[in-house]
Amino acid sequence: LVVRLPLYIHLIHSHIHTFSFSYILGPMLSYFNFALVSASINIFFFIAFLFQPESPYYYLMRNDVDNASKALSWLLKADEDETDKELELMRKSVEEDRQKKAGWKDLVATPTDRKALLIRFLIGFVRQFCGIIPISCYSTQTLKAAGDSFIISPDNCTIIMGIMMVI
Repeated sequence: LVVRLPLYIHLIHSHIHTFSFSYILGPMLSYFNFALVSASINIFFFIAFLFQPESPYYYLMRNDVDNASKALSWLLKADEDETDKELELMRKSVEEDRQKKAGWKDLVATPTDRKALLIRFLIGFVRQFCGIIPISCYSTQTLKAAGDSFIISPDNCTIIMGIMMVI
């Protein structure tokens, strides 16, 4: 759960945070300042993760049970009995993963898998080649060049456009 939950949140909701960050701060900052703010977030996480211990799963995959136990006790902040129970469950999970040899063929093993993969590739293709990326990047400049006939400012129009793209 400790490893899977942040990964799930990142995979499912990362586009929402990306859009809100760039669409809301982008019009308010210069390109240089926006680049500095974006870089500072990455630098902060880089420094923070230098102090993050390795995953217990990582240690168990390398048969290092002592370090896996230390990492798990640090992550759980629980007593030794609870840590041992969780470590045993993790050890069983790692053994099951080792016995199941998954390969690239498993991605297209069933018709349902092939259909899902095809849909994903088509969505990625359409997104890249429909022109939405240049439109969204230059929407503020385009709306400013169109004139002052808008009820709301071009910056706010761009923010609304980003919200609509997420929805």
